[in-house]
Amino acid sequence: MSWDITRVYTLPHPAVIEFFKAIPDQVDMDVVNTLEKHTLPEEGLLSITPSHDYFGRDPDEIPRIAHSKYYHVMKEELFTLLKQLHDQTHVPIMYYQCATWGGLTDDEFSVVFDGDLFVYWWDSDTQKPLQLLDDNRTIEIPTSVLQKGLEHLGMSLPTYYFALHTRDYSKWS
Repeated sequence: MSWDITRVYTLPHPAVIEFFKAIPDQVDMDVVNTLEKHTLPEEGLLSITPSHDYFGRDPDEIPRIAHSKYYHVMKEELFTLLKQLHDQTHVPIMYYQCATWGGLTDDEFSVVFDGDLFVYWWDSDTQKPLQLLDDNRTIEIPTSVLQKGLEHLGMSLPTYYFALHTRDYSKWS
């Protein structure tokens, strides 16, 4: 069974919400104020389903982006917009993408704009979560890609479980 998700997570700052509302093809945006089993940042969490992701693109693009510490090399409009928004608001912003097949992670990738650019991904060859450093070295991180990215938003997940990534989560409940 396969599963995939592409999200942008950030804090629900008014300027950030207005920025995303102004994007005409924005798919979905939700301010989450409470989640069972999680402690959210005091102001809540803004969850955005972007209309752009990497699926269906040149498969050689993902490793090149994951190994590039410079957003302008990525040639991706979404990252340019996220960088611009972060520079204007100084609010941390996280792009997250994950795909699994049969319970195994095929692809997990996170780009965080938080004063600097942080890149985390799951290396399927070594079966380890990694962070790209400024000098293009990689180091293993002690948590999952999702956990590490959400730390920038003030969230600390005790495990890999995240309620927003389950069928039980409904933004209307």
